[in-house]
Amino acid sequence: MIRSRRDFMAKVATASTLSFLPKTIGPGNSSAPYPISCNTYNWTTFFRRQGLTWGEDLDVSIGQFSESGLKAIEPAFNTPGEVMRLSPYLDKYDIKMPSAYVNSLLHEPTEADQSIIKVIAIADALQKSGTNILVTNPSPIKWGAEIAKMMLKSSCKLKNLISSEKNYAT
Repeated sequence: MIRSRRDFMAKVATASTLSFLPKTIGPGNSSAPYPISCNTYNWTTFFRRQGLTWGEDLDVSIGQFSESGLKAIEPAFNTPGEVMRLSPYLDKYDIKMPSAYVNSLLHEPTEADQSIIKVIAIADALQKSGTNILVTNPSPIKWGAEIAKMMLKSSCKLKNLISSEKNYAT
């Protein structure tokens, strides 16, 4: 278990030494490397421990991220505006964003459509950022037969919506 930012950074440094591995990891993409990344959840925890708020001052937040030696980040987005707000700081510190995380609510039929629309809007905002992977973990739910049926319907709806988007590669 990682108990401190120092322990976390030591583990990241160790993982970074694996840079001798092939630089072209990815399906069918031998020209675009996927660098070792870190999601921002860890950083929100580190900042909170110091009485700070991750993202309150993006210059400070991304500056400290850059000082860690990491060259790629996986931020979490709730709106397309957050993508626009973060992008200049990633450029300033030469931090790549091969993936991004978005929340989604797919098990509530009345909210699934809006959630899907929001995810697609964030994906649109990310198109110029070099982001190739969008990660989502639907909001936690209490599982049961009825919920499972609703999730199946929602996932089919999401698949149909995404496959109808001609601008996105499969």
